Amino acid sequence: MVMTAGSKTVKMTEQASTAGKLLRGVSGALTAGLVVLAITLVIAQVIAGRAGHPGPGILMVVVHLSAAIVAVLLQRASDHSRRGIRWQGPLLILLLGALLFWFAWWQ
Repeated sequence: MVMTAGSKTVKMTEQASTAGKLLRGVSGALTAGLVVLAITLVIAQVIAGRAGHPGPGILMVVVHLSAAIVAVLLQRASDHSRRGIRWQGPLLILLLGALLFWFAWWQ
């Protein structure tokens, strides 16, 4: 089979599309996890506050809520865009998750 320049472009576009879908899928799963974690921390803080215990702390709750909101906005932008944010958004979400894990949980 002889490949022309046009068919190479199509193959490269299909590969990039598959890689992009995988990246957006992984970042979407991470975003969902960040949202669930933020909600869990809010609930834990409320329950602990009612019981007279310190709980995870307001700063931890605010940081996780902020990270979840930013991740949702980036994921939405990358899912609905055809520009650079399509790749940058998921990469920023992965970076955000790594930074949150490192600074909030890895001690």
